[in-house]
Amino acid sequence: MLNGYWIVTFTVPNSLLMERFLSALESEFEDAGARVVPPDPRPDVLDDGTEMAIQVVEFPSLTAALSCLETEGYAGTQSLRDQFTSFVLVTIEEAKLSL
Repeated sequence: MLNGYWIVTFTVPNSLLMERFLSALESEFEDAGARVVPPDPRPDVLDDGTEMAIQVVEFPSLTAALSCLETEGYAGTQSLRDQFTSFVLVTIEEAKLSL
């Protein structure tokens, strides 16, 4: 089965906010068999001091990635997500390419 992914791009006043967001979803990730891919430890810093970064979460399938968006735990992170300057979450499925 092909893996599914959350690709999250975000800008935040500080990187601790993303850590809080991921921590709040820890049990949902565990239940879904997801793995948080370690981020680049150096986020891009914009001219105004805002940090911009990308976070990847790997799931065992696209269905698991989409189902995690429907959990009470994810709904409970709305107050955290409201603090992000921008927050874009895209779900994708792994592709197998033959060259």
